Formats: sequence, C-alpha cells, structure tokens
Amino acid sequence: MSKYKRILIFGTKALVIGGVAFILLAVAGIYWRNHIAEGTAKFQPSRFFFLPPSDSSNISILSWEEAVGILHSGQVKKIMQTHALEITLILKNGKIINTKEPGIDDIFEEINKCGNSCKGISIATE
Repeated sequence: MSKYKRILIFGTKALVIGGVAFILLAVAGIYWRNHIAEGTAKFQPSRFFFLPPSDSSNISILSWEEAVGILHSGQVKKIMQTHALEITLILKNGKIINTKEPGIDDIFEEINKCGNSCKGISIATE
C-alpha cells in the first residue's frame, strides 16, 4: 500500500470520527438546553447505581434539613448529586430519599461534618 493511500485512509477515518464526535456534542448541547438547564430533566437513580426497579413506596421526598439528619445518622449507603442541586440518598435498607440542596456541593460539606458515620458512602456527581 502506498504512502499516499495510507494517508488518505487515515484522513478519512479521522474525518468520520470527528463528524461523529461533533454530532454527539451537538445532541448533548440540545439536551442540555432543552432539559437540564431548564430543570426539566428527570433524574433516575437506578441509571447511576444499578438499582432494581422499586415501587414509589420506596421513594421519599424530604426537606434538606430532614435529609441531612438522616445522613448524619449513618443510614446512607450512596449519594448522587446533580447540577440542578438534586440529591438522592440511597439508604442501607434500600429506601431512596430525594431532596434539593440549598447550594452546589452543600452535600459534601455535610459529609465532611458527619465524620465516621459517613465513611464508606459511595458518591456520584454529574
């Protein structure tokens, strides 16, 4: 295979990969504008934590203060934070608690205050 043919093949592959990356970024931007920035995206904890489907009786929506109290009690196994300030706590007993933090990364300040009760909690952010 000649040197020029190899260059042509490499260039074609690079253009295809670049085109696909451009399309994916464009789709992500459209999704961001239409859903995430407006706060209409639906967070699904099972997509992040590989949870079995749960019925709605397993999910609670609590105030920030109530959720912090549960965090400090040592019952939390996993935490997920979104850019929309949504916090999901997965408890050791399998229950799911949703809340909204007052400011970005407030959950991490509470984890630091918590001490030994919060050691070993799995944390995910988007």
